Amino acid sequence: MYPLVRDGDILDVRPVGDTAIDVDDIVLYRSSSSGIVVHRVVGIGGQGKRVTLLVKGDSVGKADPEVQESQVLGRVESIHRRGRTIAPRSWTSRHVAPLHARLLGLRRWAYRLLKQARMGLRKVIAAVGSGA
Repeated sequence: MYPLVRDGDILDVRPVGDTAIDVDDIVLYRSSSSGIVVHRVVGIGGQGKRVTLLVKGDSVGKADPEVQESQVLGRVESIHRRGRTIAPRSWTSRHVAPLHARLLGLRRWAYRLLKQARMGLRKVIAAVGSGA
């Protein structure tokens, strides 16, 4: 969930109870493969009383496998970091944090592209220098 949730943060998690889980909520759930996970709800589906959630970490490109509502242990109500309280439902938390994570991915892509260009340039310089 980086950059919204970081190492050392303290999460205030409350049981969902009878309140509905909404898109953009951050939930704590039990995953069969990864243990306890905190991710953002990006979609809600299901039929009848069987509700399934589509969840994804802010810095991850694709969503996790569907999560059953029964797997949800609670909703993150606030994040505490070095004396500050961050509201996960605020506009900034819902829009800027995922955008920041996408930009990090773009930065990694740009770095790889520049690295490949530099390698190619070195090959051209070496070929010109050897008279080829």
